[in-house]
Amino acid sequence: MQLDLFMHGRNVMLQNDVITALRKRDAVAGRQALAALAAESPGEEILTALTTLLNTLVVPAERFADYKGVAGRLHTMDTVVLPAANRVFGREEAGDWLSPVWRSLANSAEGLSFNVEKPNTHAAYMLLQCGDWAAAEAEVAKISSWRRIPAPLSWAAEARFYQGGLERAWCLLVELAWIDACTFNKLAHRLKASSLHKLLNDFDVAFETDKESDRAWFPAWLLIEAPAMALVMRETQTCSGNAPERVARLIMELLALEKQGRHADLVAQRKRLRVLHAGLYAFYMSSR
Repeated sequence: MQLDLFMHGRNVMLQNDVITALRKRDAVAGRQALAALAAESPGEEILTALTTLLNTLVVPAERFADYKGVAGRLHTMDTVVLPAANRVFGREEAGDWLSPVWRSLANSAEGLSFNVEKPNTHAAYMLLQCGDWAAAEAEVAKISSWRRIPAPLSWAAEARFYQGGLERAWCLLVELAWIDACTFNKLAHRLKASSLHKLLNDFDVAFETDKESDRAWFPAWLLIEAPAMALVMRETQTCSGNAPERVARLIMELLALEKQGRHADLVAQRKRLRVLHAGLYAFYMSSR
């Protein structure tokens, strides 16, 4: 029994030697410690993950010539490297450890234009993964018509959120909900924004829905729930002009007419709202 305890302690010590070298990003020391661990415990489960991370440290930073190369590397990151980092470090520390790897990938992909069929091959996506919000936003700004394309619009909203909170990101979040409700929904759940999560939950309860596509109506509902949001939404750009956007802009107009006391115009626009969306009309009238 004492021998088993000794071997277990020795095994843990050797694993820790490899992990310490990885934290220091010392590939040479890591290889030596890994060789010692493999020699004594060749069947150790963590060997594969440790080997993956050591290999990641020594991958040369070469400029990608095309989207295929970037896509292949991203696939490896998602399916091999990230799980290995989570296994060795845990999710929180794994993100920090991988940050320089993502930055290196972003540098390697720099110069490749945005590809709508392979959006994540753009450098902005990789800069988001390493948490360089300002650089990611700057890269998005180089994409032509980025405010009309779901992926870069989502990236810009995320970058702004982590630089200045919801106040700075609201405008782009609203536009994203109008342009692509599903992408908006994924981003909203990913953001560390408890107030946004509560609002979305309240919206779902109010309209008894769990469909991602229904989140396109969220900005219109939000205007009724929090009229001060009209100040934010006035800064939004005209998007697709679809029904959710038209209704939101109509509600903005209604709120303005209420302040101005223009009763006849107010009645006429309320009728328009009832025709366009009976549920939102009922919610609006319930507080009047």
